[in-house]
Amino acid sequence: MGRTLYYGIKGKIHLSNEQIKSFLTLSKKYQKKYEWTCEKVLFPSFLYLMKNENPKKEIPKKIKSDPEQDEFVERLKKSVINNIPGAEIYAFSSDDIPDDFQQDEIDASTKVGGNELNAHTVINFVVEASRILPDNTFYLIDDADALYCPLLIKNGLAKPDIESINKTLKFWENKKSTQTEIYKYYNKLISVKWKFTDINRFTRPLKIDALPSMIQDFIINERLEQMSYYEDIDSYPDKV
Repeated sequence: MGRTLYYGIKGKIHLSNEQIKSFLTLSKKYQKKYEWTCEKVLFPSFLYLMKNENPKKEIPKKIKSDPEQDEFVERLKKSVINNIPGAEIYAFSSDDIPDDFQQDEIDASTKVGGNELNAHTVINFVVEASRILPDNTFYLIDDADALYCPLLIKNGLAKPDIESINKTLKFWENKKSTQTEIYKYYNKLISVKWKFTDINRFTRPLKIDALPSMIQDFIINERLEQMSYYEDIDSYPDKV
């Protein structure tokens, strides 16, 4: 069950205490509101993933303790430790969130297996998260079928990640794999000068009649699972 969505914030990030708390609140909302098959959304987790030889960063204590938030942080730690064996995890709990937070890039991922409802929920989550930092550019990559292409997201709007798409096209060309519908679609995308627009232009519509079974059942074979939720996973829009 390896199907995963990858997301994060590009470039240098400077977060205020209030923005950090807004992200944590959003993460908790999505964790509690939705049922998750594999992993829950964890973004941004504000985790330092450091090798044993690296010193622990000292984080000043700034705000009052919040037991509910501390419990959430402990769940974050356990989740990451389970997925990254050997990493040391240092997380912000409610009594040690700093006044600000600076990092070159924030990256995260959520494994959804074949659960397309979870995949679309992650997409919505990243869109909401981008509104907390409206001036920053987020990225979103789906290694299966919910997205037509990798995206850049800013303040709730999206556009194709042309740099990533060009790298993929070059890879396919080197492999002489250029007769697929997705290859043709990607070539159409790079011919357009994109502005940020409605993300629904780049998400594959779910079949309404698949939703009840999606909620009730989880099929181990991910590819068959995904095929049942869409009209045709090998088709791409004629127009971009």
